[in-house]
Amino acid sequence: MFLYYVQKSYDLNVKGDRWIYTTIILSLIFFLIFSYYSVLRYISLNATGFDLGIYSSALYNAVHGGLFYTNLLNESYLGNHFSPFMFFLLPFYYICQHNSTLLIIQAFFISFGAVPLY
Repeated sequence: MFLYYVQKSYDLNVKGDRWIYTTIILSLIFFLIFSYYSVLRYISLNATGFDLGIYSSALYNAVHGGLFYTNLLNESYLGNHFSPFMFFLLPFYYICQHNSTLLIIQAFFISFGAVPLY
């Protein structure tokens, strides 16, 4: 009897894998589209929002020696809003120091956030 339930639960997991693959593929498609349009919006000078400038300035200064100092706030970003996630963004911004990097990372986390929610 126990083996019957184990086999039945295994069959359910195999069927469920199809939906997780579908979720990952749809997330990838959304990531590509969303990152393309967000970078296109930034390049065409239609990007609005004060936060992109704050994050860009804080990460730029962190890469070049200042500890997340931002010129827009005239203080360290971590002193104004403590966010340890900024340390995670630092290696990616070090590799490619451009605002598009931040937009692509944002698109990645928004789109692939659907996978754990599934």
